[in-house]
This record gives sequence, C-alpha cells and structure tokens, in this order.
Amino acid sequence: MQRFHTDRVCGAIRTVRNALVKTALWTVLVVLAMPCDAPALGQTAYEHELKAVVIQKIVRFVTWPAADATDTLVVGVLGPDPFGDALDRAFSELERHGRPVEILRFGSVEELTRCDVLFVSASLEPRICEVLKHKALDATLTVADYANATNDGVAITLTMLDGRVSIAINNAAAHKAGLTVSSKLLRLAREVSARDGCR
Repeated sequence: MQRFHTDRVCGAIRTVRNALVKTALWTVLVVLAMPCDAPALGQTAYEHELKAVVIQKIVRFVTWPAADATDTLVVGVLGPDPFGDALDRAFSELERHGRPVEILRFGSVEELTRCDVLFVSASLEPRICEVLKHKALDATLTVADYANATNDGVAITLTMLDGRVSIAINNAAAHKAGLTVSSKLLRLAREVSARDGCR
C-alpha cells in the first residue's frame, strides 16, 4: 500500500516537473516574443509579430549541416509577405549578437534561391509539393502557418491557439533536409509527426 502511494506521488512530481519545463520553454519562445506595443497593433498584425519572433527563437533550437554560428543566416519569405517589417525586426536581435542575417522575399517559386529558413505563404498551399521539391531547399527549415502544413511535409507549422503561437513539427521533413531539431523544441511542440508529405 505504501509503495502504491509512493508511486502515485512520484508520478505526480514528474507530471509537475514536465509541466514546469514546458512552461519555461514557452517563456523563452512566446513571452519574450510579445511586442511591447501589442495593444496598439491589430489582431492580425499582432499574430504575425508573435510568429516572426517565434521563428527567430526556433532557429536557436535547430542545427544545420556544416553550419557555423557566424555564418550568414538566410531567411526567405515565399509569396505574399504577411510580416511587414516584423521579420526584419525580429532577426535584428541575432545581428546584435554577431550573427549576420539576410532576409529575402520571393514573389514566385521560380525565384527561389538557397535559404536556411523559408516561410511559405498560405497562398502557396496548392503548390506546396512543388515548393518542397525545389532544389534550392535541400537544407532548408520550411515554415508555414496554414492548417496541417506539417502533413504536407513542411517542417514547422505555426498556428494561433488561445492567444499564443502553437508549434507543430514534422521531424521527418527536418531530418530529410539534413537538419537536427533540439529535443527541447520537440518537447515544446503541440504535435510531432513523421509524415513524408511531399519531401
């Protein structure tokens, strides 16, 4: 009887500890992502402000093949850019810490060049297989914010849930691109899948 009681207590402690770890990670990725001028922003602008900073935070939890922390990080946006200057401002933090960053905007799939990170606009969903098979994206962390993008083979999907950014990860897609996603980020994700999708 005593052993059963002890097991239940230990189980409860593990549950609380895991919750605290997850909360701490959200503090890094989300609380710090909240812009100080949030009340002045419209809802859509505020969401993209959050997503821009979360993308910047995610970069710290991903390892690229043969990458160096001082290499220029190339971040691309494919299709209509929902961020405005939010993405530029978010990644300026990395530049302040000595990591060069170049942000590129691509109007079409045909314009794509090498990127370390590529945000794919929701308008490109019908062509996502074509995007993901593009030769320029061999070692690219793909990100989108339309529903179930990870099922299509996008590595990271960002959606809004209860006022915060929710992360879904297709770890198979990341591995196929030669990327390693930190276990800390995998624990934080709402969903981790291993679907092949289009990749």
